[in-house]
Amino acid sequence: MIIAVIILVAVAFLAIVGFVLSNRVIKPRQIPYEETYRIEVENGRMDPDWFEEVEKEEIWVDSPYGYKLHGFLIPNDNSERTVIICHGITYSLFGSIKYAKVFHKLGYNIIVYDHRNHGKSGGTNTTLGFYEKHDLAAVKKWVLERLGANTRIGLHGESMGAAIALQYLSLDNEIDFCVADCGFLTSKNCCR
Repeated sequence: MIIAVIILVAVAFLAIVGFVLSNRVIKPRQIPYEETYRIEVENGRMDPDWFEEVEKEEIWVDSPYGYKLHGFLIPNDNSERTVIICHGITYSLFGSIKYAKVFHKLGYNIIVYDHRNHGKSGGTNTTLGFYEKHDLAAVKKWVLERLGANTRIGLHGESMGAAIALQYLSLDNEIDFCVADCGFLTSKNCCR
């Protein structure tokens, strides 16, 4: 009888710990959208003048999971080259603007967007790439429909965005290049 009680207590304890830890991963505390803008500007990583002056269009892409993905298209003089930039966990697309400026100077169209459960995008959880890679597929499809089938597409991802980009490469062999900046191997490396 005592062994059965010990086993039940151990199972209950492990279930509670598992629930708490899984919620830390799939529902991380988000930094508010406007706050990410302020942080990027204050730390000198984003040029607000460039972002305000550059031609851009707010976009909404349908996720295959029934919510909208929010982002911006920053076109570049009829270029047939586009880079899709993926931000890190708990952040928003404003973490990608520092890279957008660089790629724009190199002649690329830019797509920056908020991942599911981040920024202004829908979705109720974060899956560290499991579902996000399919959202990235929807963004790529949108790019090809909007900018033309001849558009050459590259990816740039930072932290969780790098993990998403690398997972997406297993689904698509038509990506021209991928920059994977500070991707992680486990959730231990990405969550605070």
